[in-house]
Amino acid sequence: MAQEPMGGGERRKHPRLQIRLPVSYRPAESLSATFRHDYTTDIATGGVQFLLAGEALKPGQRLEMELSVPPGEGHFPYTGRIRGNGTVVRCQATDPAQERWAVAARFDEPLALEF
Repeated sequence: MAQEPMGGGERRKHPRLQIRLPVSYRPAESLSATFRHDYTTDIATGGVQFLLAGEALKPGQRLEMELSVPPGEGHFPYTGRIRGNGTVVRCQATDPAQERWAVAARFDEPLALEF
């Protein structure tokens, strides 16, 4: 088990928001590839983690990503989109028998917001 840093608290540069949002992605170098669709487990200003069914992604692989943000009381009355490019940092098996993976990707540039 990992130890907390002296003084406790969050060690991440960008604190994570635990939220399930639809995410679409494809390899950035293959704009003819179809988008795959899964769900996030958390997101931060610096990156995202999502669950993947099927073939694993490779660390270092660049992705074009789009997240859908549903409308909600207290933040915005309309559906929105967040778009950007990122790089896979890690891909860990959550259920190898079912080909399920947890993918962590960092955002390579500021995200484009469409609301």
